Amino acid sequence: MAALDVAAGTAVGRMVPRHRSQEFLAFLDHVASGIDPATEVHVILDNVSSHKSAEMHEWLRDHPRWSFHFAPTSASWTNAVEGFFAKPARRRLKHAIFNSLDGCVAAIEAFIAHHNAKEAQPFTWSRTPEDLMESWKRGYQKIEASRYSHGSNGYQLNESIHQ
Repeated sequence: MAALDVAAGTAVGRMVPRHRSQEFLAFLDHVASGIDPATEVHVILDNVSSHKSAEMHEWLRDHPRWSFHFAPTSASWTNAVEGFFAKPARRRLKHAIFNSLDGCVAAIEAFIAHHNAKEAQPFTWSRTPEDLMESWKRGYQKIEASRYSHGSNGYQLNESIHQ
């Protein structure tokens, strides 16, 4: 699990054997312990069920300055931490051979420590929200257009796509 502080460009990571609500809650508590309680925190998440459990709703009620924003499945690029973890995958893990899981975990932790000490830079969006919305609209229109085909009776829903 990982959290990226986009204002500083630093990362917090924790390797866990499972990704259930209780591990995610423990990770959030760990992250929250390093943040001023008065700070407003926005978290971009994927749609994993552990992020939406009843325990998560309770946690959010107890942490009113935290807001969760769920990225659509097809928009992982909006999640900055996805881009962050593409780096070690390319630089260190892609061709690595580890003798144990502990060796792999150590390599990931070393990457995070090195990044935070030497490479961390604030994350800056290169596109405006308006640009992103226009791009989303174009993509949505293409998806909707693909749902229909022009037949002898006019436009018809392509049922085979949605089964």
